[in-house]
Amino acid sequence: MEQARYGQPTGNDMHGIRQIRYDDNNRFKYIRITNMERSSGTPNNFQVCLGNDPILDRCIEIQAVTVSFPNIGYNVSASKNNNTFTVTFLGGPTVVSFTLPDGFYTTGDILTQLNAIVPPSGTFTATQDPANGLITLTSTSILFTINGSSIFPNTASLNSYMGFTIPSNPAGSLSVTAQSRPSLNGDTMFYVHSSDLAINATYLDNTLTGGGTADVNGFISCPINVPYNTYQTYAPIDRDRITFGRYPRTVKNLNITLRNDFGRLATFGDNDVVTIVFKMFYEIDARN
Repeated sequence: MEQARYGQPTGNDMHGIRQIRYDDNNRFKYIRITNMERSSGTPNNFQVCLGNDPILDRCIEIQAVTVSFPNIGYNVSASKNNNTFTVTFLGGPTVVSFTLPDGFYTTGDILTQLNAIVPPSGTFTATQDPANGLITLTSTSILFTINGSSIFPNTASLNSYMGFTIPSNPAGSLSVTAQSRPSLNGDTMFYVHSSDLAINATYLDNTLTGGGTADVNGFISCPINVPYNTYQTYAPIDRDRITFGRYPRTVKNLNITLRNDFGRLATFGDNDVVTIVFKMFYEIDARN
């Protein structure tokens, strides 16, 4: 005799453990949604309307199947507060800085900007050691200091992203070498949030809420491992699923928020397509 197949949803809702055979009392359908077909909102914070199919009112469990999204996360931007590099030349002091437009920059791009800094006297150069990757800044005639942060990332400037994680000698130096290699990876994680779906999941946004619980309901966590400006398709692991529990509920309208590293709202534009495919299990009422 065929062994019964039981659905045992994951999550912290013990009432979600069902004792109903999927093949006897349940059916499923696939739901594809995109931010381009939203009924309201923006490309990164939107609502989709799935229509009036009555089975959408009988959803008992929903599982993420795939997520497809472009890796367009800037590694330098005003939203990350890491787009300004500052050098302080002593004897004034004279503060010289440059601010980069939002974008994706290589170390070489930023070295070009550093080598364009004009000190009050002499010359100022930036080089990178080909062996260890460390950046060294050198002045020919005037002492200078570089701000840094012992806690990375230092969201107050680009300095620590270029490896200057410790403040230089406050008395000034003619040469300062970074403590670590540049870290310009861009976004490393992509999160999908929904207050309608993820009733058993919580994601703490430490940057915006200081570790509070204002930003919740993150249910898909996608590691980004493709080059900038290319698409990635992610098949969520078993834990990336959404469980409603014992009683059916409607999924006719879904609110979706897309975020990246540190819980920041993703920077998708009108031409950036994000597609999510769900597998929805719905109940056929055996009492009728």
